[in-house]
Amino acid sequence: MTGERDDRGNDLVVSRKPLSAFRAAKDLVGIRDRQLREALQEATYGLAGRDFEQAVHKMARQERLGGKDNPFRNLRRIRVVEPLKTIPIRDKTGKAYKGYKGDSNHRYDVWRLPDGKWVAEVVTTFDAHQPSWQSAIRQRYPTAKKILSLNQDDAVAADGDDGRIIYRVVKFNASGQIYFAPHNEAGALKARDTDPNDPFKYVSKAASGLRAINARQVRIDEIGQVFDPGPRS
Repeated sequence: MTGERDDRGNDLVVSRKPLSAFRAAKDLVGIRDRQLREALQEATYGLAGRDFEQAVHKMARQERLGGKDNPFRNLRRIRVVEPLKTIPIRDKTGKAYKGYKGDSNHRYDVWRLPDGKWVAEVVTTFDAHQPSWQSAIRQRYPTAKKILSLNQDDAVAADGDDGRIIYRVVKFNASGQIYFAPHNEAGALKARDTDPNDPFKYVSKAASGLRAINARQVRIDEIGQVFDPGPRS
């Protein structure tokens, strides 16, 4: 945490990135050390692609730089400053001394409320690692029952027009939407989903939609046997 902000009021934070993260001229702009930034810009001037990456690694290996000993020799990581929304970690006085990115989701929980409605609760990776974290839904509805707890790549069975369908969890977001792909679909699914000439499309559902298709988590063993508990009542 730098305590600084950009022109838009976003917090500026510093992180360490490996040399392999610098693949184009735009990646050098945020380097914290001005001398290092200028040295890399000079070493990579006019280069692109693989030539650019090789020049970055070459500068970090050479003994001399500009007729003097190379102060950046054997450099492996570089401090970069960037605007980024983080979860602040504070010391005993309340001062934030570091932050974690909060854009990673750990699991997708589905709760059945006392009135029978299904609602989703997306648990972030940060929250999942906090011993004191408690479900906001369980706190508000003590008698709510957890129906599903899904992670990426879990298998889910659903009832379709032609019988049971087995899906794989591809992703989910903070708004409560979850995305599936049939278990037998392969390839670059993200690109296929946006390709107008490809019939494949993600199956997207909210918690209420999962109830409508009788979604339930299934287990699949090493020889392909599916252990399906069946639709929930």
